[in-house]
Amino acid sequence: MSLISSMKISSNSMVCSFVDPDKIKEWIQMCKLIKEMNSVVCLCFKETGLTLQVKHESKRSVLDITIPSSWFFFYDWKETTLCICSDSFFTIFSRYSGEKIISLESEKNYLSIKCFHEKQNKHFSLPLLHPSSTPILVHLDPGVELTLEIEPFYENCKELYTFDDKVRIHHTKDFFQLISYRPKHEKMVVEILSSMTGERVDQTYENTFELFYLLLFLKCSLLYPTVHVQMSNVLCMSIQKEIQIHYYVCSDKS
Repeated sequence: MSLISSMKISSNSMVCSFVDPDKIKEWIQMCKLIKEMNSVVCLCFKETGLTLQVKHESKRSVLDITIPSSWFFFYDWKETTLCICSDSFFTIFSRYSGEKIISLESEKNYLSIKCFHEKQNKHFSLPLLHPSSTPILVHLDPGVELTLEIEPFYENCKELYTFDDKVRIHHTKDFFQLISYRPKHEKMVVEILSSMTGERVDQTYENTFELFYLLLFLKCSLLYPTVHVQMSNVLCMSIQKEIQIHYYVCSDKS
């Protein structure tokens, strides 16, 4: 009997599971970002998939992750919202050591995480927390859109952070610039070649953001080659694959 077929799942349980190592590693990166944003994460399960929403404790950034049910190896979950400690959630998944199956299962007052290995099984139970907020809605005005390679974007932001903790984004039809200043008014400018998309590529845009929030997202997103950036009333960085990740950052003046 195979390991997969030997899993014992109660007929009353709701469960989703992973078997693909690459997807497990992708999930761990998402858990890491969530842990660094807030001490609590809410998992919103629906029949069509799972949504994770987290607001940074400073309320300066919001993370929204939508995962379709087809992304999981097995998914059978009714509509429910579970809130748990994000640090414990990441710690459990960061212990990944080649398990053949990892599952999330519902238990009374607990979220159970089960890790099945060829020679041993590990079960963890996380107590459920009282939901601390309603679903987060972010209003995003139409704005300039472009696509950037994540790794150089991240490396440039790290270098700019050595100059100042803020970056001014300056966009025209001819260039996309990241600008930071030292206290003595020394200036560092990075001009990035990008792929422009959308209908407003000729629109001028200028706004200032705290680099801490940009780096928080970019350093956890190196599994993906490119990031879509939309600049309007807020800065939205998104990754559109089978999983959809949207990360919103308020401007310095908001």
